[in-house]
Amino acid sequence: MEGRDAHLNPFASLTMTPPFLILALLYPYLLAREPGLISDKLLKIVRCPDCVARVPAGADARAWGSLTMEHTGDGYALGCAGCGRRYPYNPKEGYLSLMPQGAEFATGGEFAHTSDYVAHQHEFEAALDYRHISQPLLGAGVRNVTLRRLLQLRANDAALEIGCGNGKFAYWNRRRVNHMVGIDPAPLFAAEAINAVDLARADARALPFATASFSAVFSLDVMEHLTTADVVQMFKEIRRVLKPGGRAMIYSNTRERSLLQPLISGSRVVGKGLERVGLADFRRDRLRKSDHVKDVATFDQLRAVIAESGLQLERVIYWNGVFQSLTENVIAKLGEAVLTKAQARARRKAALQAAVAHQHNEFGDNFGEAAHAHPLEPEHDAAAELARREAKRQIARGGLYRAGLQGLTRVMLLDLVFFGRMRTGPFFILLRAE
Repeated sequence: MEGRDAHLNPFASLTMTPPFLILALLYPYLLAREPGLISDKLLKIVRCPDCVARVPAGADARAWGSLTMEHTGDGYALGCAGCGRRYPYNPKEGYLSLMPQGAEFATGGEFAHTSDYVAHQHEFEAALDYRHISQPLLGAGVRNVTLRRLLQLRANDAALEIGCGNGKFAYWNRRRVNHMVGIDPAPLFAAEAINAVDLARADARALPFATASFSAVFSLDVMEHLTTADVVQMFKEIRRVLKPGGRAMIYSNTRERSLLQPLISGSRVVGKGLERVGLADFRRDRLRKSDHVKDVATFDQLRAVIAESGLQLERVIYWNGVFQSLTENVIAKLGEAVLTKAQARARRKAALQAAVAHQHNEFGDNFGEAAHAHPLEPEHDAAAELARREAKRQIARGGLYRAGLQGLTRVMLLDLVFFGRMRTGPFFILLRAE
């Protein structure tokens, strides 16, 4: 990506120069260019989130709310000449922080609603494996395939992902476009995404970008966390930042139920039974869905939101998760349980061998008695979680397990092929800005 790999030190030959002279030479250089990993392309389109949507009559909509990089005493900041606000930037973090600061986003304001992902960011980070991007498999694989089929990303596209989470979808599709940007109000970005994609901590209801900056926008698993007023504002912001003719792909769900619900629910019942006997663990799944609002309860309500935003609805694909439910609630959970137990056994064996070796060195020929007197502690949930992550890393490296998951992903795609026209809660929609 242009601008992200051009941050090498051009003053390497000055290593023998007195420090004060180096600082004198570097100071204007630091002020004149962007630091860290943020690209020139991103700096050209970022705007003050509190000013950009309030363009006075006669003003240049593209330029209004422009931000300039400033060198402060303790780092960098993006300053808005219009309202005077400053948005701090730490090059070590690798992303911009551009959250709105207006009264409507404060307690009691029109957009005061905050997702649990934001309010309890550290708890979610501790419980869920956000810091690593895995392969696009199972549910994520179906979403990624459908995203590509609907949005048809092109080499000259400037693309924005809203609510990117750890950045996996932006990361998986970065090479298909000219410029990829991801935003999320909870910056739980994976290292892979930070190193390859322009990222910002930002709010979907006040996008910190110039009008008509993107030719493609996508958002997955975000809308269900928002109130109706939030969704209306988010869609209006998508319309604002899209270029004429630009496309947007949204994946979310309403509260509507499918005619195939008995089949879908049957797999969930089996999954719950597996959990009761210790063969499945749905705690992470429940945590991910713990703050779903689903305020837009029907697809008819969604159509009204789309019309109010000025976007045009071009295509709908419903996801009746018959194969999805069987795969994710039964087959995948059983496979995860087998891999986790195998990894846990391997770790226990390694720990026992290490303990015996240590005790042999300490007690000599009496090491057996010492080992019996100090048995190993039982394995805790934390060890099981580490084992699960190790199993996922093994799958990412390839082999039989990964091939099996790829096969299951293809099976799950059959839901869209066979039942994509049958109305239900989960949906993919393609929108266009005229």
